Amino acid sequence: MTLDLYPAVDLRHGKVVRLSQGDPARATVYADTPPVADFVAQGASCLHVVNLDGSFAGEAAQSTNAQVIETILNDFPQLRVQVAGGIRSYEAAARALALGAARVVLGTMAVKDPTETLRVIHAFPQQVVIGIDHLQGDVKTDGWQQSGGVAVEALVARYEAAPVAGFLMTDIARDGMLNSPDIETATRVKAQHPWARLIASGGIARLEDFDALMAATIPSGASVYHEAIVGRAIYSGAFTVADALARIRALGSEA
Repeated sequence: MTLDLYPAVDLRHGKVVRLSQGDPARATVYADTPPVADFVAQGASCLHVVNLDGSFAGEAAQSTNAQVIETILNDFPQLRVQVAGGIRSYEAAARALALGAARVVLGTMAVKDPTETLRVIHAFPQQVVIGIDHLQGDVKTDGWQQSGGVAVEALVARYEAAPVAGFLMTDIARDGMLNSPDIETATRVKAQHPWARLIASGGIARLEDFDALMAATIPSGASVYHEAIVGRAIYSGAFTVADALARIRALGSEA
């Protein structure tokens, strides 16, 4: 097996930041402009871009970051770019895809408006990822600030018959904390929904974490994860994109 790697670019007021546990008051600014060219030079073929301002305030707060995202899409057409943050309508999802995004992530919208979410999914099959941001099993919405009133497994089940591209599993308690990913919850979900394509997010801190992600399986032998998003570990210098890709290739060749 292999694992697709998505370096993360989280944007707040146009700058590249990382939050600790999704808290906007605990933001670290890493760059004035996204280091996408550097990621590409190291071998990246995928990118995860988050409009944090949109996540917190919805589509009305997207202007500055939207311009940065559009520039990335125009300047790096070879990348498979996944766009997240504040996409809460059919029109917003369609606009991002029309600009060149390969996929969009629907989180708050997937919890609060399943009818509109399904409309987007069926209009753009395999181009919608369901974002599942959870704290102790409770899915959060609106930039992780509110309870969605739904459990992780229930949200996966809601879209099990739809042609989604995957489910982005983020344990808020681990996000930005560099304390290892939440493999236990993902393994439980995968066992219940073996068809689900799961994306690891939050807590990846060291190269050895990729060993654990790629070794995770369910009793049938199916891999738990297909993709992984990495942010703070790259920006803090724990490892590089090139290091991570080399580790994934080496692990894949051993399988």
